[in-house]
Amino acid sequence: MKLFHYLMAVMTLSITGMVSANAGGISPDKADVALAAIQSAKSVAFAGRGELLAVGSLLAHEAASSNSVVVLDRVERSADLKPGMVLVLEKLECNNPEGCLIARRVTEIRGGKVETEPYPTIEGLLFTEVKASVIGVIAYAVDLNTNTIRDLRPGHREAISVEEAIAQERKLVVDAN
Repeated sequence: MKLFHYLMAVMTLSITGMVSANAGGISPDKADVALAAIQSAKSVAFAGRGELLAVGSLLAHEAASSNSVVVLDRVERSADLKPGMVLVLEKLECNNPEGCLIARRVTEIRGGKVETEPYPTIEGLLFTEVKASVIGVIAYAVDLNTNTIRDLRPGHREAISVEEAIAQERKLVVDAN
């Protein structure tokens, strides 16, 4: 648990530096919103069993630019995957640090093979095969520009409040024990 708190503190410091340095497209007048979003993500992760990961604009939709922090659930084995889950993967043998993370939605699982599509779905762009390792499954994405929390688990509605996300995470922890 101490390691978790240490990693959270390091991530907060690095993201705070990113926000104050105006990296990643966050303007100085939006720094308060970004810091509130980081606090929201930390609260949700702390209430449950998730881990935080800054993913930048990985989850941005065409219509709106976005920088996000996600709360990830671990994936222990492929049997834990379900259609609709959004995975964060790190491309193998990637030489460009800014382009090594990708998000893919699980579409089908058959015979131990996992079929995915890009997330968000990009019209006309198709990856036939991706060689990457799974970092985790996105439970929640917190937009640093708006402090909006999206529940990205299969079967859930998208926008929820911090309180709803915390309540859901606490319930999952109780149910697991």
